[in-house]
Amino acid sequence: MISTEFQEACSAQWLNIHVPKQNHELIILRKIIPWQWLIQQLSHFYSPDKGKIGSSLRNLVAVVILQFVRRLSDRKVVEGIQENRYMQYFCNVPDRNLNTFIHPTTLVKFRQRLGINGISLIEDGIFDALKGAGIIKGEDCLMDSTVLESNILYPTDVHLLWKALKKIQDAAHRHRVKSWWDIQALKKRWRVFNLDKKTPLAEYLQEFFAYFIQVRAGFETFGADWPEYTKLSPLFLY
Repeated sequence: MISTEFQEACSAQWLNIHVPKQNHELIILRKIIPWQWLIQQLSHFYSPDKGKIGSSLRNLVAVVILQFVRRLSDRKVVEGIQENRYMQYFCNVPDRNLNTFIHPTTLVKFRQRLGINGISLIEDGIFDALKGAGIIKGEDCLMDSTVLESNILYPTDVHLLWKALKKIQDAAHRHRVKSWWDIQALKKRWRVFNLDKKTPLAEYLQEFFAYFIQVRAGFETFGADWPEYTKLSPLFLY
């Protein structure tokens, strides 16, 4: 079971004292993110009537998003929320629960429960929300720096490359074309990327872009005969 209901943890007086900078990136993101929609979608990963009620789903989703935004480990993101009022407000954690609201190991279990499908739901929800707010322009994840001053890494270019590669893989499977790249190796590296919080993002970007170039070369050789060639071609424009 999981708690799918939440109330605002911070009063107006608390906000005036602790988070006075209303143009802070986390305050802007908090207003834009479709929290209730995400909670409804992710609640399906839990049993509605089995087990004890766990941590608030609203808190868990916010912490995971904060990790993506700031590229923090499980331990560091919990420490950051406990030390930074803007992080605390973003995750909707009341002062009374600040030191006990979550344990880093809970985040590991949460990601394992959601898997790639659940994480993708969060990605897509945030991407659509940011695009709808005009913070992401077009499909290329360009950020409006007048709205968000920091470099937002969500969704990252590695995620976009992974999605493009997955679409080509699915198309190859539908048309019974043998994959011309090592799918299992790619999946393994994708899992490592999602768990690794220490390696610089640029290293993974370079690695996945190399896969992308390999797939692109094969696509140009085999893809012209596919019914979906025109639809898939824009994935390789860069």
